[in-house]
Amino acid sequence: MSRLETLPASQNQRVLLIGAQTWLFSLIKERFIDYDIQVIEVTEIDFLKIDHQSLHLETIYKIIWWVDFTDLRTQQLVSNNLQSMKDISFIILGKLPELFLLETEKLPQEITKAQEFFVNLAGKFTSAQLFFVRDLVNEEELSVIFQFVFRGFKKNILLDPQAHWFFCTRRDFFKAIEPYLVRPHAVQRVLIQGKKIISSVILKKIVDLLARYYNLSFKVISVIAERHSPPLLGFAEATITSQTTNFIDDFIRQKKSWQKVAEDLPFPSEKHLYQDLLESNEDRPLDNIQLNESIELMKENYSERNSINGKKPKVSISESQSNFEQQEVDKEKRLINGEEITKEPVEEEKIERELARIFHQQRDEKKQKRIGFKIKIIKKIAQKSKKNKTLFFGGMVAVFVGGVILSLWGILFLTTVFARKEVMAFFTTNSSQTKQVYQPDFWTQALISQTNFYQNFLDKSWLGASGELAEFSQDFTQLSQQQIEIKNLGGQYLLSLLSGKEALSDLSSLLNEKLTEVQKSTNKIVNSAELVLPGILDSENDWLTAFQQTTQNQALALQLPDLLSSIFGGEGKRTYAVLLQNNLELRPTGGFIQAIGFLTFDQGLLIDSQIVNPYDLDQRVLASVLAPTEIRKYLGENNWYLRDSNWNPDFPETALRVSWFIRQAIGLQVDGVWAINYLALQDMLEAIGPLELANYNELLTEKNLLERVEFHSDDELTNVKEQQQDYATTVFNQFLLQLQTMSPEQATAFLDTLQLGLTNKQILVSLFDQEQAELTEKMGWNGQIINPICPTRFSQVTCLVDQIFQVETNIGLNRVGAYIKREIEHRVDLSDEKIAHTRSIIFKNTSRSDGWPLGSYKTYLRFILDGEAQPSSISIDGRKIVGDQVMIYGEGGRRVVGVPVEVPKQATVTVEFYYLTETIPQESFSYLLFDQQQSGVEETPTKIVIYNSDQKPSLIAPRAELFGNSVEFNQIKNEHLFVGVRY
Repeated sequence: MSRLETLPASQNQRVLLIGAQTWLFSLIKERFIDYDIQVIEVTEIDFLKIDHQSLHLETIYKIIWWVDFTDLRTQQLVSNNLQSMKDISFIILGKLPELFLLETEKLPQEITKAQEFFVNLAGKFTSAQLFFVRDLVNEEELSVIFQFVFRGFKKNILLDPQAHWFFCTRRDFFKAIEPYLVRPHAVQRVLIQGKKIISSVILKKIVDLLARYYNLSFKVISVIAERHSPPLLGFAEATITSQTTNFIDDFIRQKKSWQKVAEDLPFPSEKHLYQDLLESNEDRPLDNIQLNESIELMKENYSERNSINGKKPKVSISESQSNFEQQEVDKEKRLINGEEITKEPVEEEKIERELARIFHQQRDEKKQKRIGFKIKIIKKIAQKSKKNKTLFFGGMVAVFVGGVILSLWGILFLTTVFARKEVMAFFTTNSSQTKQVYQPDFWTQALISQTNFYQNFLDKSWLGASGELAEFSQDFTQLSQQQIEIKNLGGQYLLSLLSGKEALSDLSSLLNEKLTEVQKSTNKIVNSAELVLPGILDSENDWLTAFQQTTQNQALALQLPDLLSSIFGGEGKRTYAVLLQNNLELRPTGGFIQAIGFLTFDQGLLIDSQIVNPYDLDQRVLASVLAPTEIRKYLGENNWYLRDSNWNPDFPETALRVSWFIRQAIGLQVDGVWAINYLALQDMLEAIGPLELANYNELLTEKNLLERVEFHSDDELTNVKEQQQDYATTVFNQFLLQLQTMSPEQATAFLDTLQLGLTNKQILVSLFDQEQAELTEKMGWNGQIINPICPTRFSQVTCLVDQIFQVETNIGLNRVGAYIKREIEHRVDLSDEKIAHTRSIIFKNTSRSDGWPLGSYKTYLRFILDGEAQPSSISIDGRKIVGDQVMIYGEGGRRVVGVPVEVPKQATVTVEFYYLTETIPQESFSYLLFDQQQSGVEETPTKIVIYNSDQKPSLIAPRAELFGNSVEFNQIKNEHLFVGVRY
């Protein structure tokens, strides 16, 4: 089964990103692209302007909001809007609103309000996941930390708060939150921060790098600073490892990016800095270097102030201490001589006195601290003696409790290991097509019991991977049961439709309710499967494809009850023509039309059914219709008849033509046309049991159906064609009668075969009501020629999509189809200027008779390509076909190439078709090939090889083998194939 589907992008699950953090949102988008999840990004202002109904909230399973605490009024409105959205998971991200200030400075009002908003936000969104980061840094800008440090940048001074920093880079922050983006929602409040490091160490490194890279000399001044943070009640701290040294080096190298901002930072006021330095001296002794730096800073401020006032400083900083000592000596001399000092002290003397006070205070403080230190030691010794007994008994209890907890954890760990093996075994031994119902085995059931018990005491997030695996197993079990219930309801619906035993409106409501439940369960499974069982969804069992298809079809499936009610006459009488097509005589839409059934429904009940043969209807058409050129050329029919009306492989067009013939023949306007062939009927007979044909004394089963149809083809030669047609009519009549007497079990099995037939295009449905037609088109049931679009996973770069539809038409008028085997190899070369295609088809005719209904297989082979395709040549067994034997024309915006091919009995014939398509871009691109399946053709081994001599693939889907520069897809083609490579 192909892993890529041509589906509207609107059916994908979506994530809504709110905010303006492009660096973070780009990383988040890349993460969700891997899961084919559509991402919508809006600013906070745009979010407030958007009509929420237009967002289709039912398709949004997660909203991620980055809060930057700048425009608090707008963010308050966003907060209020988000609170009104129910049943949606929220992740709220942001930088913690905090600031470094000198101890004597006041906190700005905007930071106070931001911290209040942070507290209110945490209180409102109690069910959300909150991830806030402390000390988020980027090498090209000044973070909160550096905005404090570089307040003296213009003076070549760095302020050291002598505090702990917790560097966290953008990439490290994203790695920390990345697992939670796709993990099932659980209430969490986490403060993310780097490892603790002292500011003095970082500043020493910065000073060294500034000197090394820019020959700049900076001094570090130690000050008392305080980190002002909001309350973090209920937040758990998550510490991550950041490459601090590398970051600091990159930060200094990017000086040009932040230098202008640093230069504009205001230097602390003299009052605050002076007072802070004094308080700093009281808290700790200053060494001579630190003291001189502090003195120098105060002197520099004083000098600048005097320069502004036009005064010239008289004392240099280097002379401050010696001047002070000299002044003290002079003063003592004057006092000894009995002189009085009456002169007012100048400004320099005031500063010198203050410096003297600092020196004296420093010595006094040292003595007091030594005494205080001794007292503290004595008190601690006394306290320890009292605590020893308490610690001993408390330790014994802690050891016991710890042992119990460790044992329980060990049991849970082992149970998780074995349970994971059981679950993975189910996925690896069963494919999504086996219809195996999942039931938890012993270890999985034990894990579920343990986690359910622990959740009585612990939050689910504490159970980690064990809780996630148990929840996944329970969800998958529930999904399996829900799918069984839907099948049973579908069977009940079908029986009620055919027999009228139960009101369809009640069943439609119940079916719609169950489909909604399945949608929720499937979404949950898809979101958690890769996390719980990493890698298992990439296995060849194609579970990922099945889950994705189910998810993408949910929106359509929810419309099915209303669609079925409308189709089956819920809004008034409806009549449909059903074509029974014989695939043994292959025609473009599935086979030669052997019988036509008219089914009439009213109020959900089948009220009338008639089966006729097309020859009878053809005789009633009075008008003469000129047949298309190819019918005249290859079938020899000048007039166009109902029995040949399915010449166009586009089934909606064929349905309109069939409807026209019916209206001309019997004046009946049908509401749609359905088509079914004997391949689909085989599967249906396996579900509902054999048909008893009393007129022919036969029991028709899925095993002998094609053989009996071939046998009764001989009646055309002996009895004017009527018996052969009567046989098909009899089969169709008996089939409809048996549908009305099915058991509930048979009805459920029949629905499975009906779904299979619609998937592999052996059953086609074209409805004339516009709304119904649009829905059947989206479901892929109407048999139209598809215009494929580039899937989301490949659309990140230039995307090239080619299509090919191989259509065979039996022009030998025999029934040899069951004896024809095919093998297809399609090679795509991306090495030259244009894309070169080589398609090889090997036909093998295993028939052993030349007599009717067997013999040679004569087919008119058509290739339907993109409109810009350039056919090069066609050869049969190495012989190039030229002239009027090849037909090339445009139709419906596409290029059609046709050629007749004959395969004698017991012979093998190879057809090779060469053509060119689009120009290959120089930059990175994606290439995809869509190969459409023809109805009536059995499973065909198909190999698609994509070769590029210049570039290596970065993404391949579905699973393929890589041989050098070639990507090789090997498939058994029983439905559309869609393969792609991104370079």
